[in-house]
Amino acid sequence: MTRRVTIQTPLGEQLQFRQLQGKEALSELFSLDVDLLSESKSIDPKALLGKSATIVVETEGGGTRYLDGIVTRFGLQGQDHRFYTYKARLSPWLWLATRQSDFKIFQNKTVPDIIEEVLGKYGYPLQRKLTQSYRTWDYCVQYNETDCAFVSRLMEHEGIYYFHEHSAGQHMLTLADDIVASHSPLAGAAVIPFYPPEKAAVADKENIHAWQLAQEIKPGRHYNDDYDFKKPKADLSNMRQTPPGHAHDSHEIYEWPGGYTEFGDGENYARSRLQSSLTGHSTVRGESRHRALAPGYTFTLENHPREDQNQQYLLTGLEYHFKENPQVSAVAPGTKGTPQEEGSFQKFTLQAQPTSLPYTPARITPKPKTTGPQTAVVVGPPGEEIWTDQYGRVKVQFHWDRIGAMDENSSCWVRVSHPWAGLNYGSIHIPRIGQEVIVDFLNGDPDYPIITGRVYNGIQMPPWKLPDNKTQSGTLTNWSKGGGGASMLRFEDKKGIEHLELSNTYGNTYLNMGYLMHQGSGSQRGYGFELRTDLWGSIRADKGLLITTYPQDFTSKVASNNPDGFDQLGATLASTSSLMQEAGQAVSSVNATIGALADAKSSQIASMGAGIAAMTGGAAGGLASLAKMASSRSGGDGGGGAETAMPTNTDPAMPDARGLMDLSKDITKPIVSIVSPEGQSMISPKPIVVSSGQSTSVHAQQHVTISSGAQLTQLAKAGMLTHVTSGGQSNMVSGGDVASVAQTGNMNLVAEQNISLSSTSLNANVLAKENVVVNAQSDTVFVNAGKNITQVAGESVTLVCGAASITLKADGTIVLNGVKGVFNFQDDLDQFGKKINLNC
Repeated sequence: MTRRVTIQTPLGEQLQFRQLQGKEALSELFSLDVDLLSESKSIDPKALLGKSATIVVETEGGGTRYLDGIVTRFGLQGQDHRFYTYKARLSPWLWLATRQSDFKIFQNKTVPDIIEEVLGKYGYPLQRKLTQSYRTWDYCVQYNETDCAFVSRLMEHEGIYYFHEHSAGQHMLTLADDIVASHSPLAGAAVIPFYPPEKAAVADKENIHAWQLAQEIKPGRHYNDDYDFKKPKADLSNMRQTPPGHAHDSHEIYEWPGGYTEFGDGENYARSRLQSSLTGHSTVRGESRHRALAPGYTFTLENHPREDQNQQYLLTGLEYHFKENPQVSAVAPGTKGTPQEEGSFQKFTLQAQPTSLPYTPARITPKPKTTGPQTAVVVGPPGEEIWTDQYGRVKVQFHWDRIGAMDENSSCWVRVSHPWAGLNYGSIHIPRIGQEVIVDFLNGDPDYPIITGRVYNGIQMPPWKLPDNKTQSGTLTNWSKGGGGASMLRFEDKKGIEHLELSNTYGNTYLNMGYLMHQGSGSQRGYGFELRTDLWGSIRADKGLLITTYPQDFTSKVASNNPDGFDQLGATLASTSSLMQEAGQAVSSVNATIGALADAKSSQIASMGAGIAAMTGGAAGGLASLAKMASSRSGGDGGGGAETAMPTNTDPAMPDARGLMDLSKDITKPIVSIVSPEGQSMISPKPIVVSSGQSTSVHAQQHVTISSGAQLTQLAKAGMLTHVTSGGQSNMVSGGDVASVAQTGNMNLVAEQNISLSSTSLNANVLAKENVVVNAQSDTVFVNAGKNITQVAGESVTLVCGAASITLKADGTIVLNGVKGVFNFQDDLDQFGKKINLNC
């Protein structure tokens, strides 16, 4: 039996080839429907399904052409004479990739690498005939696509196409990207002649007998653009143009987003898109009986009457129609036109494109779109709680991802949406490992995820018990790593206990505002605000600080206005100024009085000294000493005059106080002003220090009390002034001594009326290093004792009254001076134990 077309199957001679119809083209899954004859009516389809079958075609000159495929459909069709008819469909092994879909993430791979990874698991031959270099995709997702659709759209995106190279028992999937370099001439048919139909039938070799040329309008420009958030101002646009030369060839295709972030990749894509557009500009459709024709190979046409058609072409597609009639083919061989020729029939309808034009596949495989947001889990390396980069991006594991290991390699870095984002300002809450987040996709593209929100779940529960605390809102953080503490901002909107809480676990630090309540029991503690901590606290304000319990009308005033403090301090300082004016007048009056008394005393002593000197004639002893003292007093040595270094009769601190008052009206300087209409208290069981580098003023319009449980110390470097306008002054010490000392000057005790020095239990001592002077300016000096009066002197004691004097000397001498002497004793006068009779 002589047959030009046969079939090889795992069933051997049980099946004979009858007819084949089908189509094979670049970047398409070929489909070959084969009619088969068998004497058996019970062939089990399972014996062939998924198995390889090869169509063997005898070519001109004794060569062999193969069409290999996988049996993807098989069944009994009927009966023809003595044969049972079966129909099988042959498909490429790539067809098997239409039977499997997946959700899968690829990272840091080129498209050829991804293709080999996806298709490599099928175990069939694949080769690359690629001339270009391809970018590495940081992130690429197979999203609910069959393996075939996934690799097809990736190839179309990159400008890669494929064809099959057939051989006995197998077919090779070949990846190509160049119309010349990626293809070989047809074996034994590198040049094929053209003959018109009337000559083709009698030609001595196989030929092409129908040739139809067509061109169509194509756009000549392609413009693409995209956006890269890392370089938001970068110009990524590209434009390529190659006008085909016909009218209206300047139309432009604009593509956005272009699917790239590097300018160079955009250039490559623009070129590829333009080539894809121009691929169908000039096409050829023809017919032939040349049995060596195969898609993916080149040939050169010759003998066409139109010379520009005699050039090299790439076969881009073939439609097959083979037919064998075993009964007719079984007769003896004969010449053309005999029944044997009628028993074998081969027809090829071809599609071709000149190799002078680029070939790039059209992007016909749609990229899947996401149907809406979905959730994922934030992931990162073991031992980490927060995993992010300089942009605040995180890694996630999608629920559909069966391969990810819940670690930092589960996805690309995913951007996170925040309520506010600006140039080094805004809000940020980085999702933490284990949190469930809402993921949407830019333009619905699964390759561009973005986190738009976070949600709680059965493990990641809300920070406050719900629905019990349904009126609460806010933020509760968790310290990292390991927890152990938190910061919290919480709002409570429940009617009657509305409050706000800002807190930190460190030191139980809280700022509570509104309804104040006990954190444990929830019992009310008041209204307002409370700031507390178990650690340290400070208030710092570089421009000034106002603490006030006065209400403020902010409709007409600003926060730094302090009218209440200004007015109150002004009134107090005015009162103090009035008191100070009275004190100044009193001090001037006292100084004048002291001066007058000193002058009168000096005058009296001088007069007395002159009388003594005249009476004694300069006698030595007590009278001479008294005369000397009187002389020195009258000489003005200051020993008995007023103190010249007395304190000023003005308030030296008043200018500073007024300056501070002016600053407190509208606090624009770094001062602290504390104002309260109902009073202030400063209380501590430990020391309190008030310190000023300049002056300190304490003013009260009513009373001032200074109380000390121990010692009270008052120190003044340059004078102390105490003035009481009315009511008197009482200085009392209940226990211990009182010492008033003027170390370098005089001490003056001045009273408009009486001065009393009293000791209620013991003695009263007056001590002077030199002299003690007791002077009654206009009346009497009384010295009164309940028992004795004793005057003791180391040298002499002198009593002087006018021209009379009595002097008692240390050596026992008594000197009596006067004009006349009178002795009047009621009793006796004794001398050496004997009575003296002065009247005899």
